[in-house]
Amino acid sequence: MSNIYSTIKVQTTNNIATVGLTRSDRHNAFDKVMIRELTVAFSAINDRRDLSAVILRGEGKSFCSGADLAYMKAQSTFTMAENEEDADYLFGMFWALRSCPHPLIGRVHGNVMGGGLGLTAVCDVVAAVEGTKFCFSEVKLGLAPAVISPFVLERMSVSQARRYMLTGETFDTKVALASGLVHFAGGETEVDVFVNQLSAQLTQNGPEGTRATKGLLRAMYEIDDWDQRRELTTKLIAERRTSAEGQEGVRSFLEKRPPKWRLN
Repeated sequence: MSNIYSTIKVQTTNNIATVGLTRSDRHNAFDKVMIRELTVAFSAINDRRDLSAVILRGEGKSFCSGADLAYMKAQSTFTMAENEEDADYLFGMFWALRSCPHPLIGRVHGNVMGGGLGLTAVCDVVAAVEGTKFCFSEVKLGLAPAVISPFVLERMSVSQARRYMLTGETFDTKVALASGLVHFAGGETEVDVFVNQLSAQLTQNGPEGTRATKGLLRAMYEIDDWDQRRELTTKLIAERRTSAEGQEGVRSFLEKRPPKWRLN
């Protein structure tokens, strides 16, 4: 099947979808086309029920270096209303990725700048190649990391985010690991092995239970009221216990056999 996109590539193998950024000649800097294509691609991915995991990666020398220069130049000519509309369009892209019901694994390398950090932050698990450079570069241009901030602050420690968003300093994988932005760092081969093993592990888990767990984690971040949390969690576990998948999982455990979803 031919790829229907011009700035990204979507492939599926063994119930694992891989979304690759393909503007390698621009260090995968995003423009309006890439923003639209990522939004459309993830809207379709989010409706699928045959996936166990999604991998987000970039081709070439960098994962994503932020906004494309030509795109930024065009933004400087926009009116206030046009800029608000454009920024909302960008927020929609990050939201589409954050809303992915399947585990989303980020594989980052090279330069991860500006909006590239937003793409990193919406992933559930991130593996970074040693030598990756991270930077909230917006303040260097007199801008602010506004649209990506809610996604970054959901993942990265507030203390570290405050420092690097305000200073515009470049930081490495060691800092990214300590901040919670990244979960694993290593050489190219080590990162690929980690991503492949993790995605394979995810295919062993109950797909409905995994999606329910991801929805639960998102809800716990968004809901502060403990009465609502109580209602949500007690209802969810009851639903999972009575579901066909939940009953098959428990039955297979007691019978010491693989659950049926591993045989598909």
